[in-house]
Amino acid sequence: AGFIAWTMAPHVGAGLAWGWAAAAIGLWTVRALVCRALLARPPAPQRVRRWIRRLVAAATLSGAVAGSSALLFFGAPPLEWALMTMVLCAWSAGGIAVSAAVPAAFYGLVGAFLVPLAIGWLASTMPLRVPVAGMIVLFLAYLILFARDGAELVARALRVGFENEDLARQLRQREAEARSARERAEEANRAKSRFLAAASHDLRQPLHSLLLLLDHARRSTQDPKVAGTLEQAARSADSLRELFGALLDLSRLDAGSLVPESRPLPLGRLLDRLANDYRPRAEGKGLAFTCASSNAWVHSDAVMLDRILRNLLDNAIKYTDAGFVALEVAGDGDGDADAAVDDGPGERADVAAGAGSATGRGSGGGRSHDCPPPDFVRVTVRDSGVGIGEADLGRIFEEYFQAGPAAQRHEPWRAGGAGMGLGLAIVRRLADLLGHRIDVSSAPGRGSVFAVTLQRCAPPLAKETAGPAALPPRDLLDTLRDVVVVVIEDDAAVAGATRTLLEDWGCRVVVAADGALAVAALDAAGWSPDAILADWRLAGPENGLQAIERVQARHGERPAAIVTGELEPATIDVPAHLAVAVMQKPLRAAELAGWLLSWRSIE
Repeated sequence: AGFIAWTMAPHVGAGLAWGWAAAAIGLWTVRALVCRALLARPPAPQRVRRWIRRLVAAATLSGAVAGSSALLFFGAPPLEWALMTMVLCAWSAGGIAVSAAVPAAFYGLVGAFLVPLAIGWLASTMPLRVPVAGMIVLFLAYLILFARDGAELVARALRVGFENEDLARQLRQREAEARSARERAEEANRAKSRFLAAASHDLRQPLHSLLLLLDHARRSTQDPKVAGTLEQAARSADSLRELFGALLDLSRLDAGSLVPESRPLPLGRLLDRLANDYRPRAEGKGLAFTCASSNAWVHSDAVMLDRILRNLLDNAIKYTDAGFVALEVAGDGDGDADAAVDDGPGERADVAAGAGSATGRGSGGGRSHDCPPPDFVRVTVRDSGVGIGEADLGRIFEEYFQAGPAAQRHEPWRAGGAGMGLGLAIVRRLADLLGHRIDVSSAPGRGSVFAVTLQRCAPPLAKETAGPAALPPRDLLDTLRDVVVVVIEDDAAVAGATRTLLEDWGCRVVVAADGALAVAALDAAGWSPDAILADWRLAGPENGLQAIERVQARHGERPAAIVTGELEPATIDVPAHLAVAVMQKPLRAAELAGWLLSWRSIE
């Protein structure tokens, strides 16, 4: 505007030339100030369209003021007129950078710029006036097309920007939801851990008392029939103790904190215990139950292997209404003590080699080798039950899945014993953890065969084969006569059972709920303790270790043991200067007697 006014002033007058420049510059300045204010404080969304209309009007007015120069300076010489034309064309093209985001504003700006200029050229007497006017019109059309494409590009960029903002907002929302879900899951996991810790302590207490009383009753009765019944009850309680521990341990599978303790195991002892527990259940349902015997030793975790076979036997009895359930062994090196059942399903569906694995893949039907590979023993649970369809075999090891026929006959809401489809999932996960192969073969209406392949191993040394369940001979127990044992236990049932058992062995027993009461009871009786047994979790402010330290502070160092129902006894931190044993409930009488006799023999 200043250049045009400077070139035109000598020909049209300084007042007109610089007045026009002042109007163009003033209008531009007002627009710039308004834009600055809008950028500093954007209008409300509902007022944006109003400001767009103002923008279009202001741009058109600005173009009209600039374009009016073609009419105001019409009489200028050809050279100055040509210079003005070039400036106006460049000026209008520069408007794309400012107004093209709103096409209507640019159309008003550039039209008001160039249309008067084209008309001025047509009305002039200068040479080439028509071609130049045509070029101006063509230039106008080119700018409009270019502005349209630029506007679409800007609009697309704005849409992408808004979409990115929406995506970022959604991502933040999802992250917040995920964080909230993770926090809820972590809290649920902490709640489960608290529940398991409480359950481990509270449920072990009555089981611990039951085992001690059963051991006492077995030794106290003289009636062979009662003794046999108590023996069977003790074995069942033993199984309950192991299964209870397994149930709590299985809860740690998801966390990966359960580590198997694999060692040589006598397979025959496990089979005898399973037969003792499951024969009455099967025969009570009218089923023939057979269990093989075996002299084989296998390498596995006793509790986990027991749990695997119990889950398989539970399912076999549950889903068999007539016929048989058999627990068989093949490849034990003793003539294959396989309790074959001749009245099984029409064509005995032996487990096919490679038919499935511990990952849960199975196959229906088929026949395979009767014996496993060398150095392996196969334990098979066979039944004549409802069977499993081929379509379901690949999913039976999934959590909460129940195969078609079984699920139709044993809906959880109709038959409470049908379970929730977790048994085989637990079998698979335990087998994966132990490295045992699980094979399955089944057909609807013809029964099922589940086989666990175990690695055979040599028996351990003789001193390691003795089971811990047997009480020492009476003459050894007599050495405990008049031994003063302090029992610090706040559970009345457990304390009473422990007192009964110890007094049966001839011990003098002091029972107290905490260390202070134990010291007071010893003082009242005038006794000095020979051994101290304390529960870890007491009702008062002190724990079992502190109670032991209180008694020892009064009577000197004495053999002591903590008997705990905690889920993780290894977490009990016993100071190095204290010789305190840690034993887990439920405790067998033989284990308690062994501990007492161990330090008596040292003395």
